[in-house]
Amino acid sequence: MPMDFSNITNPRLWRLMLQVDPENIRFAVSSTVEDASLAQASVCLDASQAFGKALEEAIYSIPGLLSDFGSVDILVRTSAYTLVPPEVNAETATVCAEYAKIADDDTDDILLQESAGGCTIVWACSEAIINFLRRTFPTARIKPHIAPLLSYFGRQASTGNCGKIYMHLCEQPREADIMAYGNDGKLLGAFTKPFEQDADICYAAIATAKTFGMNVGSHDEIQLCGDSCRRGTLMPVLRRFAPRTVPLIFPSAAMRAGIEAFKAPFPLILLPLCE
Repeated sequence: MPMDFSNITNPRLWRLMLQVDPENIRFAVSSTVEDASLAQASVCLDASQAFGKALEEAIYSIPGLLSDFGSVDILVRTSAYTLVPPEVNAETATVCAEYAKIADDDTDDILLQESAGGCTIVWACSEAIINFLRRTFPTARIKPHIAPLLSYFGRQASTGNCGKIYMHLCEQPREADIMAYGNDGKLLGAFTKPFEQDADICYAAIATAKTFGMNVGSHDEIQLCGDSCRRGTLMPVLRRFAPRTVPLIFPSAAMRAGIEAFKAPFPLILLPLCE
């Protein structure tokens, strides 16, 4: 989907937020001085090419992305991460990630660390991809996509007196991000899981609740966000096992960005709210 960058006369007053997915890139730009200015679009990657080459060509095909924006944030959508307590030092966190086998030994994967939502995320990404993004966007803050989700939900989870499972549904790729919090608002665990059938993701949500001793049958909540079509089909199925399954209330602060905020990837629109 093309985007018109011609109205951005002073990029220094604008913010670029870009999400790298396995099959496409999603991006949004918004003014730092005007409300209702957010615009968003996506570009599919060429599946016939290696991922790195396809990503490079997709980004360079949109010259506006290379403007001198006031700030740039890049999220990399990945399931290759693990969480460790914030008090764990960097060396021990790396050992934990190596034990969890989140990096592929047969590739150029490297381990990176990001603090978010009261924990440290250790995540793996191709070194070539990270180097390309850093060269192309020298000032960019590069994070795993789960980081803004954990930051935002970590603040929301302490409201009320029940445990909460937040489930973010992604359309492409067909994945779910599942984050569980106790009734004290503390993070219990989080993971990203691919799925094909609604039954699979429902099972994952209920199994997560059981693993952490949550009672979604009567007391604890499951809140859904992300892909609206998937939410509509999952809601009635989940409510058979978890009556307090509800749609997440869209953040009112994000609405100030404009109607396009509803179409952009949820992790991207959360970035400004997590600062």
